[in-house]
Amino acid sequence: MVPVQVVDHTMQHVSYTPETQHSFWSIPELVALVVDACRHDDIPNLTLVSRSVYGVAMDGLCRNIKVLQKFLRILAPLTLNQNGEYIFSRDPTLEDWDRFSRASQRVRSLTYNPQGPNPYIADSAWQQFITTSSSLPSQSPLFPRLTEIHWSNRRRPPQTIHSLFFMSDGLRILNLDAWNWDDTSTMLSGIMLRAPNLSVLRVAGIWTSPERRISDDVEERLIECIQHLEHLDSVALPVELLSSRAFLTLADKPFLSKIFQTTGPVAIDYALHKHLLLIQPYAFRSLLKLNLGMPLETLTKSLAESAGVLNIDSFIINIPSFLPNANPRLCFSLIAHTFPRLKELVLRANPKMRLRIDVAVLRPLFSLSALRHVHFDYQDLPDGFCDQDMFEIATSWTKLEVLYFSWSKSRVQPDSGMRLTIAALAPFAENCPHMRNLSLAVNASLPPALPPSADARFGRRFRCWEVLSSVIDSEGAHIGQIATFLSQIFSLSGTFTWVPSQVGQGPWQSRWAELKSELDNLRRMQSLPL
Repeated sequence: MVPVQVVDHTMQHVSYTPETQHSFWSIPELVALVVDACRHDDIPNLTLVSRSVYGVAMDGLCRNIKVLQKFLRILAPLTLNQNGEYIFSRDPTLEDWDRFSRASQRVRSLTYNPQGPNPYIADSAWQQFITTSSSLPSQSPLFPRLTEIHWSNRRRPPQTIHSLFFMSDGLRILNLDAWNWDDTSTMLSGIMLRAPNLSVLRVAGIWTSPERRISDDVEERLIECIQHLEHLDSVALPVELLSSRAFLTLADKPFLSKIFQTTGPVAIDYALHKHLLLIQPYAFRSLLKLNLGMPLETLTKSLAESAGVLNIDSFIINIPSFLPNANPRLCFSLIAHTFPRLKELVLRANPKMRLRIDVAVLRPLFSLSALRHVHFDYQDLPDGFCDQDMFEIATSWTKLEVLYFSWSKSRVQPDSGMRLTIAALAPFAENCPHMRNLSLAVNASLPPALPPSADARFGRRFRCWEVLSSVIDSEGAHIGQIATFLSQIFSLSGTFTWVPSQVGQGPWQSRWAELKSELDNLRRMQSLPL
């Protein structure tokens, strides 16, 4: 119990009045604040305070169910069968259902994620739960206040169909990890009929084989489902479902601000045939973020055949594959034309395939002067860029806040031909005053040819240079010169970090630590009063 202090200024001491304490616990809003501040395991104790506190405490206890298996124990005890799955140890009675109903009516968010100490619920237990609850006298939904469902069971996707039981008109967020391909039509119909007011629909994947193709019947059901969901704000669909027709249907949703397409093992010819995502004029009136996963050729062809322009803020593309004759420069040119007001551009390519990118390939993107966040993650030889190229990038994207440029996940060898030196950081320090984080691999085994200009200094918001797969001399040559250079371009709060797996073990680790120590010493000297 939380005592309320009342100061008596005439007696100059603190007193506690039972009346004030009683008033505190009788105000639901104040009790709710106490409940929100408690650990979840302590909330059951609050239900014993008083009858008025009981309801608020129960709301706090049941509002967010992170482990559905534990919540079902309110209905009846659970035990493990011979397969290590939960089953009810006895048949729930009407009294059990009455108790469970009082708790389920308070649930706002529900998560089913079998793993570790919370194994799967057996199919027989599911059937018992759903069949019996559906035959209860009450006509109202068992979870009438439920607004969010998070259902993750990728190892057993057929169980996803049980999530339909929990859906109702009040559901706003539906997050499904995977479902069985043969249940696709049933799932889409169920979502459409049971949860018509969804604002967020996320389907991470469908349990299928690479040869599986979306049928006309399934596509029609998907389009019908999208048309019925009038309040959609965010949609995530796997590549198997986000077909050309489905994408065009989404274009008419007035409130849709985010589209995510997850990658999958779909053949390139199939993707080109069925999954061109064409942008028409005046489509996607509210769209701000587009996240696609498709082969480079599919993206290029989709943009080339599109007739519209989108004023979105963020474009993210995950490229699982590309042909040897892929043309990334053409693709980048089409991106710049189709999304002229981008503030965020992210490209991630399959690290098992080498994507050749240099400044000439990037140059069409330099027209995107509003870019604040650029993230390129791909596999290539380290000789694609030189210091002058970084000057062209920095002077084209002067509003940059975050730049992540990674073309290798492992340490670059000293004789790899990397042409970028530590001097490549200076153009960003001079031309990007809003820069916060810079991730760029350089050849730090070479000293900078020239000191930075007086204007080459990162702003106060700058926090970190991530060295990625940068090379450093194992003997520690030029450490002092490099530390001096960094101390001249870094703000007082700026530093650098490295990941051991990227820069290498042993002497390379020691050299980076030595460089950081040298930089810290210089910074301390700079901060001393003159």
